[in-house]
This record gives sequence, C-alpha cells and structure tokens, in this order.
Amino acid sequence: MIDREHYDYQRFSGARTLLAGVDLRAGVEPTGIAARKALVEPMVRALWDLWERGGRALHEIAAELYAAADLMESGQDAPLKGITGTPEVLREIAEYVATWNVGSSARVAQAIPTSAELAFRLPTLLEMLVIYYGQDGLALEDDSLSPREGLRLAVDNYHPLCLWWLPHMAAECQEALAVFQTEEALERFFEVEHAVGTPGLPWLEWLPLIIDVFGEHMRAEHPPRWVRTSR
Repeated sequence: MIDREHYDYQRFSGARTLLAGVDLRAGVEPTGIAARKALVEPMVRALWDLWERGGRALHEIAAELYAAADLMESGQDAPLKGITGTPEVLREIAEYVATWNVGSSARVAQAIPTSAELAFRLPTLLEMLVIYYGQDGLALEDDSLSPREGLRLAVDNYHPLCLWWLPHMAAECQEALAVFQTEEALERFFEVEHAVGTPGLPWLEWLPLIIDVFGEHMRAEHPPRWVRTSR
C-alpha cells in the first residue's frame, strides 16, 4: 500500500530542492521580486543543467510550485515541509522558473556558478568521497591500504551494481578536472567547501586514479552487454 503522507511529501521534491536553504517567510525573505529571483537563481541554473542532462524539466518544477501555492492557500499544507513563503511569493517564483529557459544561453553565459550549484554536477563522486574519504572515511581506517587498494575497497562494496555507479563517478571525475583544472581550485572545492579529501595524493593525480581503477574493474568484471532496442 502506498504511504499517502510520503507520496504527498515527495510530489513536491523538485520545488523543495529549488528552495533548499532559502527562507521565504514573511519578514525574512527579500521584499523585492528582483532580490527573490537572485536568491533562487543559482539553484535554477543547477536544475536547468540537470534538465539538459535528462533530469526534471524546469516547467515541471514550476508546476510543483504552483500546486504548492494552491495547497498552501487551501490550508492543507502538511506536505509542504521545507517550502516557505506565501502563495503569492511561490507563484511569483513559479512564473520565473517556468520562463527561465527563454534566453537561458545569455543567462548562463554571464553567470559565475556557486559551489553548491557545481556540486549538483558531481553527486555520485561527492557521495563516494564522503563515505570513503571524508571524516572517518571507510578507506582511511586502514593505514596500510595504498590509494589503489582503498579504491578497490569501494569497488567491492559497489559490486555487482558497478554498471550503475562506477561509470557515473568516472565521468564526474573527468568533469571535475575539466571544470576546476588546477590543484588549488580542486583543493578549495573538495576539501575546503565540501570536506572530502584524498589518501595523500594531489587531486590532479587522485581523480585520474579513480577513473583508472574504476575503468580497470569494469573491463575485468563487466564487459559491454546490452539488448538492441527495436525502433
């Protein structure tokens, strides 16, 4: 049986992600529309980027905001935990999100992304680094493990579901190298801003090693297999 309370909560997950960390309560939120747009702009960009990669569309998130405003107005706002603001403010933001894609090229061309926004590009990599190389990371518990052996420990825990995890993380390593480029930028993003580290290697060596170890495992244990789709 479907848990109705859980379902009601999850059907606003896109709106909740957009407004994460944004307090729109009266007396707290900026009073002007321009300031409210600026407040949500980084997360709109992050969600637009996910949409470009096959994720939830911005107009779907706008629809959730409109629905949340209607629910709030009706007084039945139990599923809206984490979503603040008045119905008017939510509709205002919904309209902005719904039309944001018009002229998006000009918007992103002028944008300087935030750290939180960029983290949305690297979800599986950051999760793996937190578990294995964050504070009390599993791969750091045994000092005798080499960097390669620590990664194999992680691989063993993902196996046999590697097809659904390792290629994503390897691709995100490559994206991080393309985005951050220098050791200083990589240290600032991963260590200072997201509290994950390496097993003593420079980031410019660590990320390629992750790609190498994960690719090595895929070649050894998961040869290419798929079923052709009829069209």
